[in-house]
Amino acid sequence: MLILTVSFAVVQEMCARLGAATGRGLLDLIRERFGIGWSLFAVAVILLANGGVTVSEFVGIGAAMELLGVSKYVAVPVGAVVIWYLVIFGSYAKVEKILLLMTLVFFAHPVAAIMAKPNWVEVARGAFIPTFHADSAYIFLVVGLLGTTITPYIQIFQQSSLVERGVARRHYGPERIDAYVGAIFSNLMSISMIIATAATLYVAGHRDIETAADAARALEPVMGSSATVLFAIGLLGATLLAGAVLPLATAYAVSETFGVPKGVNLDSGVAKFFSVSLQL
Repeated sequence: MLILTVSFAVVQEMCARLGAATGRGLLDLIRERFGIGWSLFAVAVILLANGGVTVSEFVGIGAAMELLGVSKYVAVPVGAVVIWYLVIFGSYAKVEKILLLMTLVFFAHPVAAIMAKPNWVEVARGAFIPTFHADSAYIFLVVGLLGTTITPYIQIFQQSSLVERGVARRHYGPERIDAYVGAIFSNLMSISMIIATAATLYVAGHRDIETAADAARALEPVMGSSATVLFAIGLLGATLLAGAVLPLATAYAVSETFGVPKGVNLDSGVAKFFSVSLQL
């Protein structure tokens, strides 16, 4: 996780720096530097990756709502409509604040990690002395950590949204700090979740965490009987926020591949169809 945190911070800051220095999105630069062929290849990979991540976000929405007593067969379609409405008609800045407030519940994980009283010597050894195993479960876990930490949609959104906000090179300082702080903060939450889960569920013999309810038990030392509800609220906020960002990042990628300028007023019938298709 320490290696991933450093890598994540560097990649995010690099994307922010490219956006401020060039005034171009990531796919814009790929198309201009390597041509439309490589740009099409990149956007195909992005569509595949973002499609998979989108599925996982809706799985998270369904799991969170089931913890609150709502069937996933109701929650997922309703969640899709809510995200569609927020992306097309809502104010992203306002929606972002609401969803981020919901994710503040995850601050309980650092507290749980401390209150669970783990063996901090073992924690330090595991953090600073990496170990590698050839078994499939370990490789699957490593790939999962990599794929959910350094994801294409985050880099695309970081760079393209910075360009769309018109951040100039001379105003780049705060963006650099934001990139590093955001990467470190988010991974500190992940590290806290790992420690809290290991020090509670693992030592108690609960070593097969298959549902969100299983994962919520790690908060019981802090939250008691409210752990499940609070975990559900945090998970719902996180998945809705990511679910709203994913279509925006995908739209950035596709439009940049075909050279559609940001903020352009698309008047022709073909352009309008293209714009609506991106939104969908």
